[in-house]
Amino acid sequence: MHNKKVLIIALLSIVVLISGCKLEQESPPEKVMQQQGQIEQPSQEQKTQAQQPVQQIQQQSWQHDGIAIIGQYADAEVVDIGNGIYRMYYSIEPEVPGNRLEVFSAKSTDGTNCKKEEGIRKEFATFPDIAKLPDGRFRMYFQNAGVIKSATSHDGLNWIDDPGVRIDKAESGFILENAGAQGTI
Repeated sequence: MHNKKVLIIALLSIVVLISGCKLEQESPPEKVMQQQGQIEQPSQEQKTQAQQPVQQIQQQSWQHDGIAIIGQYADAEVVDIGNGIYRMYYSIEPEVPGNRLEVFSAKSTDGTNCKKEEGIRKEFATFPDIAKLPDGRFRMYFQNAGVIKSATSHDGLNWIDDPGVRIDKAESGFILENAGAQGTI
């Protein structure tokens, strides 16, 4: 019960933080300066400088550049593994006949060109969601048989299931058929 309360408080805190960030982003430079107790209007140079980061963000936005991995896959998750390398985890679509709900991986240095890695990362796992831990290990949260479980890895390739269930469909106060499609922040 204590873990549920901590999770709910954490989620509410994130929503409040995101809302605060959004409000700050939407405030024009004049409004921000007024909020900070400054009365004078910004110069044209200050306005131009304030607009530059927005233009840089727009130029750096992700753009569709085709399919990264060809096949019947879904639920991609990308993790920065360091040294300019990103690993994408993705699942076989559950509708594919004969599947074992496999999770695969691919690497990329540019976010566009992905090279499939050999092997299967995990079986009987859908909606892989990866968190890099402070000690350098990785934790994968995934749906399995209507509940959310997790596994840990030292290299991001070989995974060992953590004991127990993270979120069960029998959570107190909820009536759930199953728990799935989790998101980790």
